[in-house]
Amino acid sequence: MVTRRDVRAAQGQALVGALRSAAQPVARQARKNAPSKRVKKAVTVVAQRWNAATKAAARIGARKGIPAATLARLLEHGTEPHFIGPKKKKIMHFPSGRGRWQTWWRGGMHPGARPHPWLVPALTGKRAEAEHEFALALQRQVTKLHLRMLKRHAARAAAGR
Repeated sequence: MVTRRDVRAAQGQALVGALRSAAQPVARQARKNAPSKRVKKAVTVVAQRWNAATKAAARIGARKGIPAATLARLLEHGTEPHFIGPKKKKIMHFPSGRGRWQTWWRGGMHPGARPHPWLVPALTGKRAEAEHEFALALQRQVTKLHLRMLKRHAARAAAGR
């Protein structure tokens, strides 16, 4: 006999698999739109569910915990002009990129950066394709899990349970 728990687990697996498949066209477009190689390499898709089988989400973006994730956010939204200065010491120094160290005694103003949207245009451009892929993938997942549950039920019936 197929239990309610088996059905709910199968629903959750089908939903997460379909979300992951539906997010792939958007992730591919986001990689094409990415303004830097570091951001392009960091684009990932994470699909997860919580509590019930009907609550799930897919997240497309740069992997958390790496510098490219911060860069991706700053490139997407831009930055306002802001002060850059030492936090703990009186002088601040950093590599200038030409093999030399640049030193600011009291800090200075960063002029800000204009936004370079790459993720939102990918989502808006591939939304219809993602919705279509979600429907197809959900149908495939449900069919696959249904067959698996039927095999399991047949095996249990043959064993006399």
